[in-house]
Amino acid sequence: MQASSSRPAVGASPTARPLPGLVPERLRPPPGVADGAIAAGMALFLVVSLSGLGDTVGPGGQLEIALAALAGLLLAVRRRFPVTVTAAETLIVFAVLRFGGSEFSLLALMLAVYTLAAARERRIALPVGCAATAAVAYGLHLATGRSDWFVVAAGALAVGGAMITGLYVGTRRAYVEQLGAHAARLEREQELLAERVVAEERERIARELHDVVAHHVSLMVVQGAGVREMLGPDHPLAPTLKAQGDVGRQALAEMRRMLGLLRAPGGIERAPQPGLSDIPMLAAQVHASGMRVQVVQHGVDGPLPQGLGLSAYRIVQEALTNAFRHGRARNATVTVRGTPTDLEVEVVDDGTAGDAAGEPGHGLVGMRERVALYGGSLETGPRPGGGFRVHARLPLEATR
Repeated sequence: MQASSSRPAVGASPTARPLPGLVPERLRPPPGVADGAIAAGMALFLVVSLSGLGDTVGPGGQLEIALAALAGLLLAVRRRFPVTVTAAETLIVFAVLRFGGSEFSLLALMLAVYTLAAARERRIALPVGCAATAAVAYGLHLATGRSDWFVVAAGALAVGGAMITGLYVGTRRAYVEQLGAHAARLEREQELLAERVVAEERERIARELHDVVAHHVSLMVVQGAGVREMLGPDHPLAPTLKAQGDVGRQALAEMRRMLGLLRAPGGIERAPQPGLSDIPMLAAQVHASGMRVQVVQHGVDGPLPQGLGLSAYRIVQEALTNAFRHGRARNATVTVRGTPTDLEVEVVDDGTAGDAAGEPGHGLVGMRERVALYGGSLETGPRPGGGFRVHARLPLEATR
């Protein structure tokens, strides 16, 4: 009974395949078909070769041909039972050599030893391979009348070389598989990191939008209470206005509980949320850090929803941060353009586009999430003349 192998080589299974890249995947035949073809070809080659030797075939010529055919056919299961096949091939070769047969049968043993060394761990392959090499050397020693040491050494080197080659290929296979497993693990870690970044950005957006929504709901509650006081408690709409206030206060309480799950450990953020009117101040802060920023606004004179203005501000903030920190830009232009249907934000700079585009931080992820919140579109990439461009389109219909 064969011992099981712990080597992570593909050759350890019946469906083992050659090293990746040697043969295209679509051209590889099934392992069973390939092994059967190799075994049939080896058996035919040995039979034809020995039959053509004529008088040089040993006294038991017919038996030798039968043993050679058996040696070739056994190769069909060499991947499934490498130890058993190698042992059988060793006995066959030794018997053929002991009775003065031809050395052609060594070819089948060499292939069996190679497969064993490539498919099994060294603690199994080395003893079996060395035993096969010793058996071949002793058989040749007896067959040559104990005088032709060159033939003995050549046979031993042939089988030993097949074993060494198999050990190298098996080690190489294990190394390649380990690299593949490592690459797959890194890819999964990258996916988990990307998912974490997206989740963090969505929490941040939710925290910021809470203040905007809470402000509007508070205004509704206060305005409803004011109207109820003006109309008096006996007015037919008083109960409706009171119910509206109760629902509004309940909504605010539920929003505070929800926000408690999203707050960072640092505490509650109480600073007012910025908007479009704060972009010039942001540009001035970046300018003080060493990058000149020009702000151009078209068609944004009218009031815009506060959440939309907050998203536009954050997009500009992230774009300028990427340009300064990662793109090493010296100049940037911020263009905010309003149309009847959209609010467009564009940031162009003269930095190193490759560094800015390839930065795996939160910046581009945050932009995508804010644009997706309003069903808009985001375009980022290097400019033809150098630098980097960020263009976001936020539909106004999503805020109505």
